[in-house]
Amino acid sequence: MHLHRCRHVATEVSFAGETAHHTFAPGTTVARVKHWAAGHKFHMTEEEAGEHHLQISGTQDRPAPGTHIGTLASRPECRVRFDLVPDQRVNGAST
Repeated sequence: MHLHRCRHVATEVSFAGETAHHTFAPGTTVARVKHWAAGHKFHMTEEEAGEHHLQISGTQDRPAPGTHIGTLASRPECRVRFDLVPDQRVNGAST
């Protein structure tokens, strides 16, 4: 059972100049939001989606996949904004 001040969390996910909007329950995980945005809104393959993470807009904070979005929502607006960003890539050979 989850108790939260927000019944719904207005969620925005931005990627490649586009923004997707949806409302989720506060108990929805970051992983579920990423799955919805990457697959249903931005039409990424599973492989492409696996190379991206949700990052809170305007920060460097990438919440863990199991984090409930209700804990990230601003109050009293009950809103959270994410950017879908590529995973950090390391180029070059290791020795």
